[in-house]
Amino acid sequence: MKADRDLMEADYHRGFPITEQEKKAICDWEDKHWANQHNAPTLDARLSKQGTIGGSFHYRGGSFHYRFTPTSIGTVGTICCTACQNKARRNSGENLERYKQLIEEYDAEFTFQNL
Repeated sequence: MKADRDLMEADYHRGFPITEQEKKAICDWEDKHWANQHNAPTLDARLSKQGTIGGSFHYRGGSFHYRFTPTSIGTVGTICCTACQNKARRNSGENLERYKQLIEEYDAEFTFQNL
């Protein structure tokens, strides 16, 4: 029972309903995304591209936002790079197919809780 409680407490301290494996996958994806899409492979480079308290600044870098979508068969978690998704949305207008293409092109979305 103590082991279950400790595991639950560790989940609570991550701040989102994610597992330790998902947390590692998220961190790995964010590192790759920063390096490949925003030319910011180091922490110093990332900080120079972010606005105040980690916010995205004029689409130059990006912070990430997390979405949790509950469904009847489970919850799907998605991380979106604020800079890329905004860029994709801004350039796509109402064309959903173009929007999806730009998200894929900019590698702006990462699903971490597959059903």
